[in-house]
Amino acid sequence: QTQINNEKIIVIGAGIAGLAAAKKLQDSGHEVFILEARNRIGGRIHTDRSLGYALDMGASWIHGIDDNPIYELALESRAPLSRPTDYDNHIIYDVEGDKDPISTEQSSEFLVQVGKRSLQWGNEKRFNKSMGELIASLRADGKLDFINNSRELDYLSNVVIEHEYAGAVEGMSAIQASEGEDLEGDDVVFPNGYDQLTEHLAKNLDIRLQQVVNEIKYDASGVTVITSQGSFTGDRVVVTLPIGVLRAGSVQFTPSLPKTKLQAIQAIGSGTLNKVWMHFAQAFWDTNKDVIGYVSEPKGQFSEFFYFPELKDGKVLIGFNAGSYGEAIEALSDEQIIDHAMATLTIMYGTQIPRPDQYKISRWHSDPYAKGSYGYLRVGAKYSHREKLRENVAQRLFFAGEATSADYAATTEGAYRTGLQAAAEIIGAAN
Repeated sequence: QTQINNEKIIVIGAGIAGLAAAKKLQDSGHEVFILEARNRIGGRIHTDRSLGYALDMGASWIHGIDDNPIYELALESRAPLSRPTDYDNHIIYDVEGDKDPISTEQSSEFLVQVGKRSLQWGNEKRFNKSMGELIASLRADGKLDFINNSRELDYLSNVVIEHEYAGAVEGMSAIQASEGEDLEGDDVVFPNGYDQLTEHLAKNLDIRLQQVVNEIKYDASGVTVITSQGSFTGDRVVVTLPIGVLRAGSVQFTPSLPKTKLQAIQAIGSGTLNKVWMHFAQAFWDTNKDVIGYVSEPKGQFSEFFYFPELKDGKVLIGFNAGSYGEAIEALSDEQIIDHAMATLTIMYGTQIPRPDQYKISRWHSDPYAKGSYGYLRVGAKYSHREKLRENVAQRLFFAGEATSADYAATTEGAYRTGLQAAAEIIGAAN
């Protein structure tokens, strides 16, 4: 039986990837501690409880509960789950207030056409094409003639693609839609908050908060991590910094990262998806629907609202904004954002509706420790860039997080799996 060499491992970031890695490493006998910049754990899993109930400002869904480690974790932590979200149970309003200008069949067909061409262009190695160009080419070929007008096409581009990948179609690679694995099974949310999972994982881990990492030094003898509060040394480090933070270069690596790693960081963008949670005195919307769409003019402004009847007293509505507008909205005040949401809801439900009595708004793009919601492939990226982002450097720096997941990018599942993967690599290397 081989004796494990107990090493000292530093994990940067107490999001789900960092927590997964730390727990696995600690369970296998290593000495582990986590350095986290924020004054809380969870990273982009963030449940706000300031109004007395759980509002998930970041991750909401388990995408596909079949064979999903996040679902196992939910069962293990005894977190109650919602009924499955039925995305087809939706109603769409147009700017004139008309109902259902776009059918479910049209939405599905749009996705099929985009997926087919994305795969085709990927196979043809057309990496310098954007998703915007792909949609334009489909349109030019008459493949989207079933869509009534350009406003409805904008709506579909926004909710089907930009909301999914959090980037703008102009800057997103055309191959994005054919990347990764499909997640099987229902999508569910946590009525009492996603943080039940991160709290469960964090039990018995040594987590040091408000440690803003400035520099990571590495050589043949080990690693040194310099934070706002001091200097820490160890044998290896697991870096779970979000792609937005890596892209911003706010953490210095000494020596600098290899060229392939820097190219991967350049190839993956950091997209924005923001939420506006609103609680009303009464529910005035279509409470028999899970999703309420709005064909906005201009594109992508409060194009999608979700309703979870399980949440609080069934009087909470959540508005989504993604891509360019998701980013732009962050410069507005809360009051201005609520005004905009209300202007949209008024078109759909009339002028007699109440203003929300409580609200919470996310601003992931301007969050210094996230700088975006999740990663997407930029124009010019190849599928292999995620793998390059995940590759370890000199057996000292190991990388994890949703942006490094080739199969399940942009999901908590992807983040969690890569955390376990980094831990397994270290356990291998340490023996």
